[in-house]
Amino acid sequence: MVSDIRPTRLVQSRPLRGIIMDFDIECPECGTAVNVTLQDVGQRRTVRCRRGHSIKLEDQGGGARKAQKALDDLDRAIKRLGR
Repeated sequence: MVSDIRPTRLVQSRPLRGIIMDFDIECPECGTAVNVTLQDVGQRRTVRCRRGHSIKLEDQGGGARKAQKALDDLDRAIKRLGR
């Protein structure tokens, strides 16, 4: 489990992908920064740091999935305003 989460940015990406929040976590083995998205955490993906260590992401309590859903809802609302 990764506990050191520092949000880095919230970006509007390509129109089909919506709003994506990404942030850096610290590799528990070597301390290097690894960039992940809320979607990565919500889907419990395994990512690798630059030195090749595997990091299994966990979404305890479903917070990442809930946050990604809120961002998706916001993206849809913004698109509706632009019509």
